[in-house]
Amino acid sequence: MVRLTSNPAATSSASAALRSLSTLTFASRSAKPTVLLSSSVARLLSLSTVTSLRSNARRSISGLSLSARIHGRSHCLNRAAVYQDICETLGTRGFATTSAMMASRTETDAFGEIQVPADKYWGAQTQRSLTNFDINQPQDRIPPAIVRAFGILKGAAATVNMRYGLDPTIGKAIQQAAAEVASLKLIDHFPLVVWQTGSGTQSNMNANEVISNRAIEILGGTMGTKKPVHPNDHVNMSASSNDSFPTVMHIAAVLELEESLLPSLTSLRNALQRKVEQFEKIIKIGRTHLQDATPLTLGQEFSGYVAQLDRGIERVQNILPHLRYLAQGGTAVGTGLNTFKGFDKAIAEEVTNMTGTEFKTAPNKFEVLAAHDAVVEASGALNTLSCSLFKIAQDIRFLGSGPRCGLGELMLPENEPGSSIMPGKLRSLMLVTCLNPVIGYDMASAVAKNAHKKGLTLKQSAMELKALTEEEFDTHVRPELMISPKERK
Repeated sequence: MVRLTSNPAATSSASAALRSLSTLTFASRSAKPTVLLSSSVARLLSLSTVTSLRSNARRSISGLSLSARIHGRSHCLNRAAVYQDICETLGTRGFATTSAMMASRTETDAFGEIQVPADKYWGAQTQRSLTNFDINQPQDRIPPAIVRAFGILKGAAATVNMRYGLDPTIGKAIQQAAAEVASLKLIDHFPLVVWQTGSGTQSNMNANEVISNRAIEILGGTMGTKKPVHPNDHVNMSASSNDSFPTVMHIAAVLELEESLLPSLTSLRNALQRKVEQFEKIIKIGRTHLQDATPLTLGQEFSGYVAQLDRGIERVQNILPHLRYLAQGGTAVGTGLNTFKGFDKAIAEEVTNMTGTEFKTAPNKFEVLAAHDAVVEASGALNTLSCSLFKIAQDIRFLGSGPRCGLGELMLPENEPGSSIMPGKLRSLMLVTCLNPVIGYDMASAVAKNAHKKGLTLKQSAMELKALTEEEFDTHVRPELMISPKERK
């Protein structure tokens, strides 16, 4: 029996980095349907439907072009006006909205006015995305790594744009706000999910609006006025969603791989290498297709795991050069329209300075805007790595199976309780489960653990701990009673 111990830091999973990368690419199309709403219904609602309308009013009218008739008046209204009028109508019937719902400010975009929560930095376009794609789930939120990358990119853009005419006062306020985004201090102001229109337009505007409103606040202005800092004219200066989102995908991927995944893999690889050295003289039976084969050392077996991780680390390192190419400066279609000569290189240099890792401007902007081959390549490398990690984990689990009826070649460390129905599952002597309803889970678990630790039978352990008598043990611990449900007494 070989005891396999582990270093918690060394065995830390890289799943967080994998999850971050798994949501870096997305594209969806949305239609904007048009319906006709006759809202005189607002005054005809029964009490049972009023509450439902109040909680769903935004959802029901968002994203739609409405022709409404309220209080006998016919209007062509935008979404915000319809929602407000409905709320006012319901309010006069004694169903006042909560203070949280009423605490809002008016923001505008090309579609008109819309109400935005007063305590949030996002603006009209973010709010429309929230209502147009009302399928938000926590696991679908834009990953923090992407939000961080947006902060880095927008801060770098402000620095470069100040060289090309951006007012330094505005530029410095943008830099400060972008730094807060990059530090994830403002993460609660990025509510969007991956389900949105193609090219990441809404997320890019989410970043622009948050940074704009925060910069306005820094300069003593009023949020929502777009003065003196405009989300498009200033924060998004010399940029397009089409080059911004591919850029933050690459920035986020490189930083997650370098700062999280590769260090974790290296730590795990080194921990396994120490086991290779520790187990180098332990001879065991080899197996092919689970059948006994020729001998090898346990160290040799573990050296295969080390080699798998070495190759996995190499694959991840090999994809980094392609991810370091940034699309920024290509703007809408790759031509660089509305930028300046040298803008793309300057952006890459500034991002490099801010992150401490190298980024370059992509030599062909048409390729990095029209395709995401580098991200697909990264996904392939991570998929291969996942298979390697799964194989290693399965092998160690199988070699540690038992302890009485499995291979039991490795003794895995106990770091948490086992199954509640099978006490001592980590080191299970499973007949003790019969004793759960007799002496309780805690005592049954103690009997099992004591038996395993001292090499006793369950009966010997139970009697040593005075859990029950020999006669009581023989009455209750019978394997034939464990293979079907009990009969009702």
